[in-house]
Amino acid sequence: MPLAVFDPEDRATVVALYAFLGEVLRVASSDEALRGPQPLLEMTETHGLADLVDRVKKLGRAPQGSAPKDVIHDIRGGAFNALFLQISRVRSGSFRRAWIASIAFLARDHRKMMRSLVADLDPEARARDLETIPHRLTTLVEALREFPAEVGGRRLDVDVTVDGPLDPTIAESCVECGAIDRIAYNLLNNAVRHAEPPRVWVSFLSVGDDLRVIVQNRVSSADRAALEATLSPDARVLFGAFSTTGSGQGLQIVTYLVGSAYGVPDSGELLRGGYVGAQLRGGLFTTWFHWPLSGA
Repeated sequence: MPLAVFDPEDRATVVALYAFLGEVLRVASSDEALRGPQPLLEMTETHGLADLVDRVKKLGRAPQGSAPKDVIHDIRGGAFNALFLQISRVRSGSFRRAWIASIAFLARDHRKMMRSLVADLDPEARARDLETIPHRLTTLVEALREFPAEVGGRRLDVDVTVDGPLDPTIAESCVECGAIDRIAYNLLNNAVRHAEPPRVWVSFLSVGDDLRVIVQNRVSSADRAALEATLSPDARVLFGAFSTTGSGQGLQIVTYLVGSAYGVPDSGELLRGGYVGAQLRGGLFTTWFHWPLSGA
């Protein structure tokens, strides 16, 4: 999708966001940033982070723009919400070296996702994204190890586990890895939005020739009732435009991308085949997706 489909004001916001993420990545990857928060704090102040966040929240509101809703959804969401929260923690006076590394990973992932969504945002980097460069599971896991999460002002822990010592190749290019990132961040953001503290669980395991990613969270009684009513008659509704509080775009994106990877465009067939799925047991809500392992 080209930049031209965005409303002019939205187009400027997308370009500004991508440039800001580049600066975040540059500063957070430096040795100086690992010694203390000052370089990152100075950079975010100089670039007006609060104003940029407000502009990003308004993406897609202009009537003259024609950018697809799923694209707007993932530019506003993806890794950006977690990135902003992690930066906010550092700005509040707390500092951990692991948080700086997390900020670099989140900025990297969101830039990668943005390039996969907007083809002419950064043509040179986009050309590199299309090159055959194997990406291992570590690339995805490392960004989630310190994933910042809050619900209702209360901190959530995100527990990440990898089943087994293997580090399989999950993608053959940055573009493919960006698609996996979009799915994983959508499921994780959805879990965080609806989670009951204290934690959310993310698990990675190999199932035959597939990577299986499982995201779990405990839900409120209200969400539990809504999910029970939805999952009982037809789970396909959940992977359509269903939502208890959000836009309903996130799980639609999951089915579209997983379906594209397996050549299975029908959500019912994806569910029956176990490529994607959801279940509610007690107060624990579980969603998952499969992805074909490269070279399998």
